[in-house]
Amino acid sequence: MITNIWFLLGIAFFVFSFLINVSCLALWLVAITAVLLFWLSFYLTRPLSRWGFVRWAVLWMVFEFLKDRMLGGLPWGDLYSWVVWFFPWNQVLRIVPVYVVSVSVLWVLVSGGRLLLRWEGRKFVQLLLVVGLWGLLGGILCVWDGPRYPRRLGIGEVCLFQTGIPHLDKVRMDKAPDIWAEYDRVLTSYRHSQQAIPRGVIFPETMAIYTWPDDDLLNRIYNLKKRFDWIVLGANLHDGGCYYNAQVYISGEGIEAYKKRKLVPFGEYIPFARIPAVRGLVDTLVPEGGGEYCGGKEDVVFEIHGKRFLPLICYEDSFYYLVSRRIKEVGKVNGIIVVSNDDWFGRGLAQLYHLSMSRVMAIKFRLWVIRVNNDGFSCIIDPFGRIIYGNLEWNSLGHRWIGCVII
Repeated sequence: MITNIWFLLGIAFFVFSFLINVSCLALWLVAITAVLLFWLSFYLTRPLSRWGFVRWAVLWMVFEFLKDRMLGGLPWGDLYSWVVWFFPWNQVLRIVPVYVVSVSVLWVLVSGGRLLLRWEGRKFVQLLLVVGLWGLLGGILCVWDGPRYPRRLGIGEVCLFQTGIPHLDKVRMDKAPDIWAEYDRVLTSYRHSQQAIPRGVIFPETMAIYTWPDDDLLNRIYNLKKRFDWIVLGANLHDGGCYYNAQVYISGEGIEAYKKRKLVPFGEYIPFARIPAVRGLVDTLVPEGGGEYCGGKEDVVFEIHGKRFLPLICYEDSFYYLVSRRIKEVGKVNGIIVVSNDDWFGRGLAQLYHLSMSRVMAIKFRLWVIRVNNDGFSCIIDPFGRIIYGNLEWNSLGHRWIGCVII
C-alpha cells in the first residue's frame, strides 16, 4: 500500500508541479523541496507506521496546511485543482479545506488504481459510490446557497483589459508613451465598435509603467476618465520612501490605493535582507537595493456603484486564510478584484493553476471574482466558481485582449 502511495504521489507531483515552463525554476525548486520535506516527515514518523493510512493522511494534511499558510498553495497545481473543473463536485470546497480535498483526491487515485489493477469490481463500485456521494453533497450545497446569491452583480458593463506586455518592458520608462498610445488605440477602437459605453475598465498588475503618482501618468488617467465612470489599474506606487505594488481605483469620488500585503519572496523582496551580510550581497547584485517592495499594512475596499470589492494582487488570491481575515476586518464584501501578471511563467500550466485558485476563492467565500491578467487568463467568476465570461484561449497567452460584459 505504502509503495503504491509513494509511486502515485511521485506521479502527482510530477504532473501537477513539474510540467511547467522551465522559466518557472522557483516553482520547480519549491516542488522539489516540498517532496523532500514530506518524505523526511514520513521517515521521522516510522515509529507510528502501525497507523498505516491514518498516519499518511494526517501527515499529508498537516503538510498541506503549513504549505497553504506559508506558500499559498504553491507549488501551483495541487491535487484539488482536479476538483475545481468538475461541477458540482467542486462545491465541497465551500465547506472543506483544500488540504482535505487534496488528500481525498489522492486517496481516490490510489484506491482506484489498486482496485483496477487487481480488478476488485465490488470495491471499485463502492469507491464510485463515495465519489458520487461527494458530488451529491456538492449539489445540495448549490441548491442550499443558490437563492442567496444574485445572478448579476449589478455594476453595469465592465471591460477587462489584458494588456499583454512583456514583463521586462514594464520597467522600461522609455517605452511607456508608446505602450500607453497602444492602450488608447485599443480602447478607442473597441468603444467605436460597440453601441453601449462601458462604465468601468480594469487593467492588470503593474501595467502603468510609470511610478504613481507621475504627471504624465495622471494626465493619461485624466483622459481615460472622460470615457469611463471608474478605472482600476495596477501600478508601482511610491509613498513615504517606499515602493509598493499597488492596485489603484479611480472614480468620481476620488482615488484609493491598495498596497499589496503578501509579497513574493525574491520576486518582490529579499528574505532576511536586514541581516548585514545579506544586505551587502543584495546591494552587490542589485545596485542601491533596487527592485524591492514594501508590504502594505492598511486594508482597503473599493466601492463601485454600491458594491464593495476586496482588491487582491497576483498570488494573494491563493491565501484563503488571508482573504478570510481581511473580510473580517473590512466587513461584508460583494466581490474580489484580482489583478495579476502570469507572464513570468511563460506558456505553461501555471496560468491554469492560478485560475483554479481564483475559482476556489469564489466558491469558498461565495463571492464574485473579477480577475485581469497582463498575460494569463482574464475572466469573471460567479460565486459558484463558474466562469461566466472571459478569455481562456491558450493561443491568446502573450497577446493583448479586451472584452466587456454586463454583470
